[in-house]
This record gives sequence, structure tokens and C-alpha cells, in this order.
Amino acid sequence: MPLILSPALRRAIPAATIRRAITHDAGELLTLQHAWWAKQALASGTVTPAPLRQTTRDVRAWVLDWRTVVVRSGSRIVATARARRSGDAWLITGLMTAPDITDSCVADELLDVMEQEAPRDPIRFIVVTAANIPGNDELYARAGYEPAELPAAIKLACGTEKREGVVALEKPRR
Repeated sequence: MPLILSPALRRAIPAATIRRAITHDAGELLTLQHAWWAKQALASGTVTPAPLRQTTRDVRAWVLDWRTVVVRSGSRIVATARARRSGDAWLITGLMTAPDITDSCVADELLDVMEQEAPRDPIRFIVVTAANIPGNDELYARAGYEPAELPAAIKLACGTEKREGVVALEKPRR
């Protein structure tokens, strides 16, 4: 099924395209990840080093293991997120936008795309994200997510089993 840009996303990023990531995107995704985490560290006063320690090889692995979506503006990747099934849940993580993309609708729309990417059978959506990220609470609340326990199996599936400052938010699938 082709990915469709919403009118709101087209207005926020006029030259945008959206597609599933390919392993060739790994270097640019790593650059986006570093830029996003650097911006978050400056805004929140905390540093989450694990994503900053990832390599292109690590990113290639999650592009292959997760359903990863990229939003491009011209030749640049300006936003990304990834998701996959874990038991009865559709896990969504890694939602990032380039530092110069300030329209909050980009994250809202990308979250919606990731929910639409879910197979039919998961009964709930779980977002795994870092705590203390400015704007995260509002983003996920607008989409109907509420704080949830982070089960060990999901920590393992997301590679966060040894990281502090990771939170889960959940909502039932409707």
C-alpha cells in the first residue's frame, strides 16, 4: 500500500514525499538522529547517549527489522519514525524531525502514518520514547495516548532494556 501525505503535511513541507526507508538511507538517518538528539539535549538539559552511540550499521539493522518511514523534502530526510509488532501491540518509536522543521503537525501526521501502517490484528498502539522531551507530552496526548507500564518484552524489542529515561504511552486501537 503506498504511503500518502496528508494535506497538512504538504502545507508544512511543500516539497515533501513519504516512503518506506531503505538501507541506503542509513547514513542520512543517523545524521538526522544525531541532530534531533542534540537539539533535545539542549532543550531539556539532559543527554541520552545511547542513540548518539549508534552507528550506520545499527541504523541499517533497524531499517531492516522495523517498518521505517521517511519524509523527504527534496533530497533531505526531514522526519522519520519506525514501528513493528510485538505480541498484541504495534510499537512505534524513533519519531524524529530535523531541527529546522518546527511545525508540530509534522510529528502529528507522521504518528498517524505509523498507526495506519499497523497490520489489522494488534489491539493497541504503544509509543516508546525518551522522557523529558519538550512537546512529547502534548503530541501524544493529542493523539489519545496515556502513560503505560513498559513491559520487559517491549523494552527488549525496542533495545531499551538497559536505558533509563524511557517511557511508554499506550492507546487502544479503534
